[in-house]
Amino acid sequence: MTATGIDKTYDGTTTATVTLSDDRLAGDALTDSYLSASFSDKNVGSGKTVTVTGIAISGADAANYSANPNTATTASISSRKLTVTASGVAKVYDGTTLATVTLSDDRVSGDVFSDADASATFSDKNVGTAKIVSVSGITISGIDAANYSPINATATTAADITPRSLTVSAIASNRPYDGTTSASVTLNDNRVPGDALTDAFTGATFSDKNAGVAKTVAVTGISISGVDAGNYVLGNTTASAAADITARAIALTLRSSIAKTPALVRCFPRSSSPTEIPDTTTLLSSTM
Repeated sequence: MTATGIDKTYDGTTTATVTLSDDRLAGDALTDSYLSASFSDKNVGSGKTVTVTGIAISGADAANYSANPNTATTASISSRKLTVTASGVAKVYDGTTLATVTLSDDRVSGDVFSDADASATFSDKNVGTAKIVSVSGITISGIDAANYSPINATATTAADITPRSLTVSAIASNRPYDGTTSASVTLNDNRVPGDALTDAFTGATFSDKNAGVAKTVAVTGISISGVDAGNYVLGNTTASAAADITARAIALTLRSSIAKTPALVRCFPRSSSPTEIPDTTTLLSSTM
């Protein structure tokens, strides 16, 4: 009995298939069979040894023959095509197109190797749902990796970029007392560096109009606008800060005057009673 091995695609097993033939007499009725045929190992290769065991014959003329129970032949195991797929992982907006994916494949169950990619990128950096993610540089490595070829080097998937929470804070400016509660503030936020945003507010007021140190300033109506505003969700529409209202300096001017008035001089002649007459010779005056 002889066997002819049949080539197969890698399937992770040593199982082989053979065709038996024999040197029976022409016209005799026989059926050849075998219990097992196996490759020397499961791996891809050409001209690999196939061992056939449990050879038997049956049929009307079988009793007239004695068959060899075992034989050997050769056959090849060719590489198995591997398809690697990617699943995108959602992320919070970070100002980049970098993406994260999880790779999977249709390997033979139990085989040991790892899938890897060189890059995974969103189509753009902006917030959106089911955004296209392009994966490139896909490779495999590990004990069983050599049994697979070809493999796809690229894949496409989708994932979401969700808005980033933006916190706006305020810094208030000191000012002198002006009889109002109006305040001036500068807004800051935790945007991704380089993003184009404008922070705005509708009101900023001290708790009262009076002079004081580290007085609370309430900021209201906070909003954002700009090219990258759509990538953020505003975490607060109000904020608090502190600043001083300093006492206002007052300039005082003192003015005083007394009118000049002629003085009266009393003249007392020696021989008569006093008589009040204006002094026509001397006028006394004083000025303050």
